[in-house]
Formats: sequence, C-alpha cells, structure tokens
Amino acid sequence: MEKVKEKVVNICKKIAVHPEDIESKFLEWFDSNKRFAFLTALIVGIITHITFITEMIFSQDGLWNSLTYSIPSAWEFSIGRWGIFLADKLVNNLAIPNITGIASIFIISIATVFVVDVLKLKNKITIFLSSVAMVVAPTLTTTMIFAYTSVAYCTAMLLTVLTVWLIFKEVKNRLYIYISIRV
Repeated sequence: MEKVKEKVVNICKKIAVHPEDIESKFLEWFDSNKRFAFLTALIVGIITHITFITEMIFSQDGLWNSLTYSIPSAWEFSIGRWGIFLADKLVNNLAIPNITGIASIFIISIATVFVVDVLKLKNKITIFLSSVAMVVAPTLTTTMIFAYTSVAYCTAMLLTVLTVWLIFKEVKNRLYIYISIRV
C-alpha cells in the first residue's frame, strides 16, 4: 500500500506545481532568448505597422464594421465567429485600429515566444529573423486591416501556436499518465 501511495504522490508532484514555485519556474522558462524574441517582435511590429496604427487605415468591411461596430450578435455566431465575442473582451469591444493594432502585435509577440521555445532556437540571429518574420508577414497586415476582428484572429493564431507547443511539451505526457492511472 505504501508503494502505491508513494507513486501517487510522485505523480501528483509532477503534475501539480505549488503556487510559490510558479514564479520561479516561469522566470526559468522565460529566459533571455524568449525575452529577446518577445521584445524584437513587439518593437519591429510596432515600427513596421506604425502607419497602420496612426493613420486609421481600414478595409471596406473594416470601415463599415468599425464605424457601426457593436458587440457580436447572432449573425456572427451563425457564421462560426463565436470566438470574436471572447476575444473582444481583451480590447473592451473596441474596434479602433490604434488599440486593436497594438493588441494584435502584442498577441503575435507572445506567439513568437512559443515558436522560439518549440523550435528550441538559441542563436540570436535566428531568433531575430523568426520574430521579425512573424510580425512583418503580409497575413498579419491583412488581418490588422480588419480592425473589428484582428484581435480575435491574432488570438486564434496564438492558440494555434500554443496547441503545437503543448503537443511538444512534457505536460501532455504527464496528463496522459495521469488520465491512464485514473481510468
């Protein structure tokens, strides 16, 4: 009985983290390479998209939905855009390119950190190039033109990167072990 109890305690220690250890584990994980990737993406993204952020550039759909924007309704839900309602909470349901542009760049900068971690990039030049590639990509610019959905779509990009990150991390293995023991 003691061996079973000891195994369960060891498994729980691997799965759960004490609240006091969270900060130290985060700082250990968020090393200088990841900080460099985040800051590079944030600074280069803002510099690259500064005209978009300051000049209020819209697409036709973005112009219409920014001027008359309201909280997503049944129409948005009916076409499968249910995530817009949740992502709009990040910017308090505002569709102003100044706010949504900076929020979108910030979200993509967070995604860059996870890309650097998944790819295990160590070289500063490689980290710089990958960070820059993520924020100057034409798809990000096109996404940001639609101010009313840019935060939601960038959040979707972040969640996509997080999904891949979780697949490649040990957390998946620990959860699998935990679930198989429970079953």
